[in-house]
Amino acid sequence: MEGQCKATVFDRFHNYGCSRKAGYGPGGEYCKQHAREYLMEHGPVIKTMYKVYTDIWEGPEIIEVGIVDETDKLFYIKNTDQRYVDYSQKIIKDNTDKERLYETKEEALKAFMEGVIKDLESIERDLKKHKERFDWAIAKKEEINKNKEGGK
Repeated sequence: MEGQCKATVFDRFHNYGCSRKAGYGPGGEYCKQHAREYLMEHGPVIKTMYKVYTDIWEGPEIIEVGIVDETDKLFYIKNTDQRYVDYSQKIIKDNTDKERLYETKEEALKAFMEGVIKDLESIERDLKKHKERFDWAIAKKEEINKNKEGGK
């Protein structure tokens, strides 16, 4: 129908045309939601940013992420590296977790290294605490054995 979004919608058993009003995206042929999805899939990359991808077997790698659109709070990214992202997605700009994006590869690597240092410091604190417990347990064991031998 004319004036309707030209996107095809899929549900569990059927596919059908979107019933929303068109007026967005290329040629004004999509509704607001599907225009954004179209842009994320087919739109040009307006900016390249970087993300730290950590593979459990191969370690960290800095990957390129293509930004196709952004709002005050979100980056809309396009799949630019088929090895790591199987779909287009949105990422919160001020994200502090693994999904954080960086302007340069150097910033991404620096952030990764800072995270590794924090992890190592935490492991060192845990090791110190466990060593203190271990030393206490050994001393108690020796005290108990000494008392057993003295009691005979």
